[in-house]
Amino acid sequence: GDWDSSAAFLAHAASGPAFASLVQQQSNDDDDDEKDVAKLRSMMDTAALAACTICEGVASDVCGHVGSAVGDIYAEIAHNGSNSPMKGNKNGNVNRSSILLPSPSTGTMSFGVLTKDSSLAEISSVLKDPLSSLVKSGMICRSQSLYVKMCRLYKTRLTPPSSSSTSNDIESSEEMDPSSIDDDTLTVLSTFLVPSLSLFPSDTTLPAELWAVLQNLHYTIRYKLYSSWRHPGLEKATLRALSPAAVRSGAVPKPLGIIESEIDTGIAARYVLKRISKENIADKGRQLAKTSHNNPLVVFTDILGKIESYDNLILMMVDTFEFVTPLGLDVMGYCLLVSLGGGGEAVGQRSRTKMGGLDTEQWLASLETFTGAFYKKFPSVELRGILVYLTRRFAAGQASELGVLRSLIKTAGGYGFV
Repeated sequence: GDWDSSAAFLAHAASGPAFASLVQQQSNDDDDDEKDVAKLRSMMDTAALAACTICEGVASDVCGHVGSAVGDIYAEIAHNGSNSPMKGNKNGNVNRSSILLPSPSTGTMSFGVLTKDSSLAEISSVLKDPLSSLVKSGMICRSQSLYVKMCRLYKTRLTPPSSSSTSNDIESSEEMDPSSIDDDTLTVLSTFLVPSLSLFPSDTTLPAELWAVLQNLHYTIRYKLYSSWRHPGLEKATLRALSPAAVRSGAVPKPLGIIESEIDTGIAARYVLKRISKENIADKGRQLAKTSHNNPLVVFTDILGKIESYDNLILMMVDTFEFVTPLGLDVMGYCLLVSLGGGGEAVGQRSRTKMGGLDTEQWLASLETFTGAFYKKFPSVELRGILVYLTRRFAAGQASELGVLRSLIKTAGGYGFV
């Protein structure tokens, strides 16, 4: 059945038609009752989320429910040869029996009427709520096949017709027009595809699947997705920013499963960073890169923090990125922009006079050197974000980052006379 009916069953043990009738009755009274309808839906979604969190069987049903919804669409993708079919596991088998309600025979968009001709906007509109519940509950980690299936579906629908479907470069030959991507699709990308990566074990397979989707997007959209992934902070910073009332009410802006994963990744990354040296860079570099595959924002933020304090680590860290995935390299470009002060985040608004006890020239000079060395070694990594940020700074009469542009031209560009 559709998500409203199924979630109503989970939340209230009520039939889907009964819930629909209640919503319709509230909607017909007057405009003020729209708030009551929104409250009902919020309560229903909260109950459905709790059910997914507490009961693994319910989460498995939701996975199967989503898999069934996109079954025909994905079958066409597999038939066209772009991907091989993914076999369902015990938590994602689309043929398993479900406790969720069957689809009512109505003309409305629901799980039962998604076809191979459904647009990406329709698919996203139908799937955004159940997919969000799987991420917030952390249960998507039990169905890797469903995650891969969704990545491949969105990759196919977001790939421009003239682009090569086999391209795996850091920068796609052609990108989707940002205005052509609807809000529901952006919601699925920002609340499911990107943050779900943190909930899986760290390896190179899933980042490659996710990058196949993201490389078709304009860099501004990708950076917004990374910003949403980071918001409101990394590791324990999210919990520190919460008020006691928010904690008691459960209004945590980032799923606890993702926070736990970030903390584990941060501990592992800092353990390696303390032991890395020129003598063991090959071994420790691989270990450090491995920790970054599912939480690149955490690892790269730590790396940049170390570089700002100890400039003798710059060349070693650049060599470490040989073992990072293409998705990780793109995220590193975003992290550099945030560290310099761009990215549109409060975390990036850094004082140019004093920073955490460090002389400003030290941390900025370290970032200048690292930026030049990084882009010299990886010239295909997205650079437009940093160039646009520098241009705007210069236009505003701020020249403190002039050294970054000089480093890009001199080191990465090879123009030594600058």
